[in-house]
Amino acid sequence: MLSMKVLESSSQAVSYYEKDDYYTKGQEELKAAGEWFGKGIERLDQGIDPGLRRLFAIRASGLSAGAAVDREDLRALLDGDLPNGTHLGRTIAGERVHTPGWDLTFSAPKSVSLLVEIGADERLRQAHQQAVKATLGWIETELVTYRQQTAEGVTPHLSGNLMAALFEHATSREKDPQLHTHAVILNATQRQDGEWASIHSKPFFEHKMAAGNIYRAELAARVQQLGYAIDKTHADGRFEIAAVPAELREIFQARRDQITAAMDQRGLTTAEDAAEMALRTRKAKQAQPRDQLLAAWTEKARAAGFDLVEMVSTARAAGAVQKAPLDAQAAVSAAVDRLAESEAVFRHAELLRWSLAGAMGQARIGDIEAAIAQMKDGGRLHETNLGGRRAWTTTAAKDQERKLLEAARAGRNQVPTTR
Repeated sequence: MLSMKVLESSSQAVSYYEKDDYYTKGQEELKAAGEWFGKGIERLDQGIDPGLRRLFAIRASGLSAGAAVDREDLRALLDGDLPNGTHLGRTIAGERVHTPGWDLTFSAPKSVSLLVEIGADERLRQAHQQAVKATLGWIETELVTYRQQTAEGVTPHLSGNLMAALFEHATSREKDPQLHTHAVILNATQRQDGEWASIHSKPFFEHKMAAGNIYRAELAARVQQLGYAIDKTHADGRFEIAAVPAELREIFQARRDQITAAMDQRGLTTAEDAAEMALRTRKAKQAQPRDQLLAAWTEKARAAGFDLVEMVSTARAAGAVQKAPLDAQAAVSAAVDRLAESEAVFRHAELLRWSLAGAMGQARIGDIEAAIAQMKDGGRLHETNLGGRRAWTTTAAKDQERKLLEAARAGRNQVPTTR
């Protein structure tokens, strides 16, 4: 699942993301290891006056993707203070106002979390991390936008670069195993002319569901490479590892039950509603010793008759799962039919979302993009624009539009005027 929220305060964000939900023996608390991600991080270090480097804790070597996140660096960047002296934001009533950024939280399926945190399969943790980065790479290329004043007015432009601090946590707020990564996207991107600007975030929220399915598809592919078969549990593409039965997942679903209850009270049913309720029902974090949590989790699973360590061993012995032959064209075709039923023009991100949902476990983002390109070359899809974003229409829709225009032209001036 992918949820998104706007960050309200840099100081609140820094303290929140540094803390995990548990601590280990001999430690007052465990600091979550933050990691930088994004092309913007590499660009941030270009053309900096040496005198400004002192403002950033690791300026001596420069920031880079994959480097550890420094607390004060993160705070400064969230405040819109860049190492080249730029201060982002707007001046309102004499004060600078700047939105720090956005929290994109990627949550692994419950079965993955159980096999990572109780079964100790670190390969699955790495699969989650890789899926998160693959999705952020798509967001960076396709969605990161800034607005600029031109002679034609304020126009949006893709920048192709972002800066994000990644923080991985291991438990839900109810202390169940729940592997998730907070991707803190900073509100700064480098424009095409080299200057820095705030991000226009509307595309993030418009295409959240597509991004969530890209994460699932990337994760599903990697999970199967590690020897686990998967079951698609919902039409929107959600899945679980088949070896972890629903009975076991239910034992560790206290947080999901809270969200479901909140949805039931409000009559909500969709995946979008679930993401919204996940944010609304969040409780404050309370740390607990890691060894106590692991002992309790293991005992709970064993009491129900399940050994997650054995499940991991079985998957390792089995090797990569042999998947059915991929037909990405069929998945894209089904998605086109679904979208074209209600819209003559539909956005590229929505086509990705439903294509991946249909092919979950068989296709990754690159497979679907290639199938869409083939359908374009074959003449069934025609690229267009919708609200400044890449979009598609079908040959049938174009033919219908042509007929309507011809009918309108033919009927023009055919009605006699009355005196």
